[in-house]
Amino acid sequence: MLQVTVLTEVQLHLLDSSQAQPNAGPLKCRSCVILISTRSWDLMAIEELYQQGFQARCDGRYAEARQAFDRVLALDSHHVDARWQMGLIQGFEGDFDGSIESLQKLVNENPNHLKARYGLAMTMMMLGMMDEACAEFREVLRQDPAHEDAARQAIYC
Repeated sequence: MLQVTVLTEVQLHLLDSSQAQPNAGPLKCRSCVILISTRSWDLMAIEELYQQGFQARCDGRYAEARQAFDRVLALDSHHVDARWQMGLIQGFEGDFDGSIESLQKLVNENPNHLKARYGLAMTMMMLGMMDEACAEFREVLRQDPAHEDAARQAIYC
């Protein structure tokens, strides 16, 4: 009878490390090890959750969006777009200081994330922080001269 064992990538790596012998050829054993890549499943789940959160945010369902993005960040704490969306939601809900803090941190860590930089600039502009907002719009345009929204806003600078 064939025994089938399902292992995660980490378990398989440990198995390979403990049983690996150079040029030993295929392992012969009574059980078969099947690797299921949880990473690809997680990525699909993360993207699906992100899209659900994004749609909820676009529809103004901020509590639902925040829940979806929290789940994304629980699976991938470095998910830049989920962090960007959370910063936007803070501003949409009136927590402008929190929004600026979140978006500024994100931009500092990811200076080429133009959507976060643009969101930061728009929040700053709404709060009357014109010099700071204009500096962010100029940086967006320096990185992407064809960025239409930033060019439209930079007219006010």
